[in-house]
Amino acid sequence: MAHSTRSNVRSLRFRSAAIRSRQFLNGILTVNAVLLAALVWTNVSDGPSTAHAAPSFTQDDQTMGVPNAGAQRERLIAEVRSLRDDIRALDGTLNGGKVKVNVGNLAELKKIMDDAAAKASAPAPRVDPTAAAVTPVTATPPKP
Repeated sequence: MAHSTRSNVRSLRFRSAAIRSRQFLNGILTVNAVLLAALVWTNVSDGPSTAHAAPSFTQDDQTMGVPNAGAQRERLIAEVRSLRDDIRALDGTLNGGKVKVNVGNLAELKKIMDDAAAKASAPAPRVDPTAAAVTPVTATPPKP
């Protein structure tokens, strides 16, 4: 009798798992069918949607829509030529002697340059291989 009870329990567990699996599958299929019906309904009821369609473009390519690669390249080439002309004009101005530069704070600039040179020539920080942090070495620049 004990043997039949065990087989009945196993049989009930198997049936229970099969029923839950079937219920889950039926639920997923139902959700899938509802979503498919909603998709079909939106496509059929409103007709073809033009919300995602690109508007047509004009000859001068000023409206949004399908890009005209040839017109884009022509505009890009025109801009590059314009930049080249601007650079030539700037170069002519600088090389022609029309620009005068007057530096009035030479002492301050010399001090800044000396400080930067002192920092660049300072020794590299020492690294202790047993420590996790880097210990910088502080150097005091010579005073002029």
